Amino acid sequence: MVMRRVFLAVIVILMGFGCAGDPPELRQGPEAVEAGLDEIMANLVDGQYFDAEWQGKSAVLKIDRATDDFHYEKAVGTANYGSEAPMTVDHQFMISSITKTFVATLVLQLWEEGAFGENGLDSTLSELGVFDPAVLEVLHVYEGVTYGPDITLRQLLTHYTGLGTGWAGLMPDGVTGLGDVFTGHFECYLDPDCDTASLATNKTWARWDPARPFDADAGLFNNFISAQRQASTAVAKPGEKHTYRDLNFWILAIVVQELGDQPLYKAFREKIFDPLGMDHTYMNYTQDPEEDAHRVALSDFYAGDVPVITSGFNFSMDWAGGGLATTVEELSRFHRALIDGRLFKHPETYDEMRKWHGEPLVEEGYIEHVGLGYFTTDVDGVPLDGHTGFMGAFMFHDAETDTLLSGTINKIPDEIFFVIIGDILRVLDGQTVVHSSTDLDAQTTSTN
Repeated sequence: MVMRRVFLAVIVILMGFGCAGDPPELRQGPEAVEAGLDEIMANLVDGQYFDAEWQGKSAVLKIDRATDDFHYEKAVGTANYGSEAPMTVDHQFMISSITKTFVATLVLQLWEEGAFGENGLDSTLSELGVFDPAVLEVLHVYEGVTYGPDITLRQLLTHYTGLGTGWAGLMPDGVTGLGDVFTGHFECYLDPDCDTASLATNKTWARWDPARPFDADAGLFNNFISAQRQASTAVAKPGEKHTYRDLNFWILAIVVQELGDQPLYKAFREKIFDPLGMDHTYMNYTQDPEEDAHRVALSDFYAGDVPVITSGFNFSMDWAGGGLATTVEELSRFHRALIDGRLFKHPETYDEMRKWHGEPLVEEGYIEHVGLGYFTTDVDGVPLDGHTGFMGAFMFHDAETDTLLSGTINKIPDEIFFVIIGDILRVLDGQTVVHSSTDLDAQTTSTN
C-alpha cells in the first residue's frame, strides 16, 4: 500500500507527533524550533538522511501554526539543472496529485449550484448525460459485465470506481516503469544526435474529443477509451474496492468542462485562482498564451538524478490528475481558503469533502481515510488532512493545532519522505531529530 501510494502520487505521511495531553502549542521557543527546521532543510540537500544515500536538489517548506501564531518559510538548494541559482520560496513547482483536490473543489461547487440534479454527488454518469452511451458501455467492464453507466460522482471522487489505469494505451507498465522512461528521455536530451521532439515523451496530448471518442490519437481520454474496446483494465465493481487512479479525475474534469461549459483550466482560473489572487498558479500544457504567462519560475523536480522539467519531459498526460504548478505560499493560501469554507457557498461543504468513505486503509502503523479528493492519515490518534503528490509536493492540515504544512522536496519520493515529514513534526513538538539510518531504524520501531 505504501509503495503504491508513493508511485501513484499520493503519499500520506505521518510519524510520531507528541504525546497525549501535550498542549497545542510550541514546547520550545520559536528560535529553537526555527533552528531545528533549518537543520532539516539543510539536510535535504546535503545528503544527511539515510547516511547520505538519499539527497535532494531543492526543497521548500512553509508552516503556519495558528494556535501560537508561529510561521516558518524556507527554501534550500538550486532551482534548476545546469544553474547555480538558488531555490527561493517564490519558485513554482509541480504539485502533481494535489491537483485532484482542486478538481474536487470545482465538482463540489457545481454540486452546490445544483448542476447534478436531485441525486447530487450520487448521480451516475448515465444520469448526467455527459458521455455517449457507447463510451459508457466500454468504460468499465468487469468479469464480462458493463458498469460504466452506473459509476457515480462520489465513487470517482473517492477512487471507488474499480477502474484500471488510464495510461494503458500510453505506458503499458504504468507509473512503475516511469524511472526507465525518465532515464531514456534524459539520455536523449544529453545526446546532441538525438532529437527529443521525436520522442513519445515529448507529445502534448489533447484532453478529450467527444466527436471522435474511439480515435486513440484524438486525446488522452480517447486513448483510454480506445484501449478499453480491446481489453478492459477494470479491477473491481464500482463501490467494491479503493483503487487510486488519475483516470477517475480525468472523468470528473470532463464532467466539470461539459456542465460548466468551459475548459478545466479556465474553470480553475475563474472559480479558484482569481478569487484567491493565485497569479502564480497555472495548468501546464494548455496551449493558451494567457495561461502560460503565469509560468514565471518553475523549478526542476528529479527522478533519481534526472531533472525532469529541464529535460523537456512532457507531462500533459497528468492533466486533471496532476497538472498544476504553484508556489508554496499560494498552495498554503488555497488550503486555508478550503478549510475556512471560502471556496464554497456553504462552509459545511468542506465537511462533506472530509467525510471519510469506506473501510480505513491500514498499512505499516498508520490508518488512512479517504474523502472527496482529499485524505487523512491517523497515526497514534493524530490526523493530518490533505493530499500529496508524486513529485514530492505536500499539503497538510492538523486540525487540532490548526497547523498548515505545505511544500515540496522536488524529487520523486521514496521511504525517506516519511522520515522528512516525521522530523518536521517532531521539531514542532520539541523532540530531538536523528538522521542516521541506524538511529532511524530504532526511531521508526519505537514510533510505530
